Amino acid sequence: MNAEERRLKNIARYEARVRQVKRIKRTMIGVAAAAVVGIVAIVSASGRKSTKAEQTAELNQNNTVTPGAGTAAVSATGTSEAVTTSSASSDAGTTASAGAGTASSSAASAGAGAVSSSAQVDTGVFGTVGRTIVMAANEGEKVVNTPKYIWASPKGATEGNVNDPVPENDPSLMEGKEKIIYLTFDDGPGKYTEQLLGILKKHNAKATFFVTNQFPEYQNLIKSEAEEGHSIAVHSYLHDYKTIYAGSDQYWDDFEKMQQVIEDQTGYRTELVRFPGGSSNTISRFNPGIMTELAKEVEEKGYTFIDWNASSGDGEAHTSRESVISDSEKQCSYSDTSVLLCHDIKQSTVDAMDEFLTWGEQNGYTFLPMSPHSKACHQKINN
Repeated sequence: MNAEERRLKNIARYEARVRQVKRIKRTMIGVAAAAVVGIVAIVSASGRKSTKAEQTAELNQNNTVTPGAGTAAVSATGTSEAVTTSSASSDAGTTASAGAGTASSSAASAGAGAVSSSAQVDTGVFGTVGRTIVMAANEGEKVVNTPKYIWASPKGATEGNVNDPVPENDPSLMEGKEKIIYLTFDDGPGKYTEQLLGILKKHNAKATFFVTNQFPEYQNLIKSEAEEGHSIAVHSYLHDYKTIYAGSDQYWDDFEKMQQVIEDQTGYRTELVRFPGGSSNTISRFNPGIMTELAKEVEEKGYTFIDWNASSGDGEAHTSRESVISDSEKQCSYSDTSVLLCHDIKQSTVDAMDEFLTWGEQNGYTFLPMSPHSKACHQKINN
């Protein structure tokens, strides 16, 4: 099964899951309504209504909701949406088990009075489950749990999560419906990454960071990237072509070292990867056939490798802010779904982002993080 057939199959499975969730939701709403009617009758018979303080105390004791892992909510504009789920035992990263938008409410355990329980989800992270909110009517909100995050499988790619049904919140579902730019940044984090995160936040734009350990003093920014709703992906630990392309064992040794850094910073692994130089690189030809071998192994292990179909031009030795803006605008104009290659270790690139993002907004583009189901833009392998 090729990538496109797999993507269509996943979408079909997802749509079936949505229909099932809707049926469950309608059933649960009916059950909850019946329970509320029963409670009202009991309260009326006793001739006494619970006070707000009693309601809140009982709510906090009995109605804590644990969100199902992986229930991220990403809209076309990158704004957060509320979802609810009753799955306390779901493994993190398995969005299909909870189903974004499913609801479970227990009016009997909540006590009399209007009660709302929801999982408020942070923006744009593949796998962010946000924080659980328990709220009684007119009593404000209380944060009771803060799960972890990452657009990835916490168990690693060998679990095959990339083949699970496409979750409702997956950014890839916007492809063909909206004009999308997947901003991708290689080689960091570095000394300009924090500045870049501020610019992205200003524009509510999401990106994908293909990270390395070239500058270990900036490792902590990987955590910041994930927390702010960006996807995290493996690029390389050493980013040394001679070492990582010396053989399959050497590549996977480097890969696992970078995965460990990501896991140390975020708590999870990632299913996304970009080969240094891209899959079409020729610098690896000192070891004939290595890219063909690695591309096959990556997919066999369940990872998704990402290339690009647009470039900011910042891979050259000398680039200016103006050239990055010009090249990025021109190349992203060629497609309604662009994967733009950039480097957050280049000051000229970071300095260009504010103006480029403004151009994108004015021309109707949405900046989303990538998922394993996103357009991978595989190039022709030359080795």
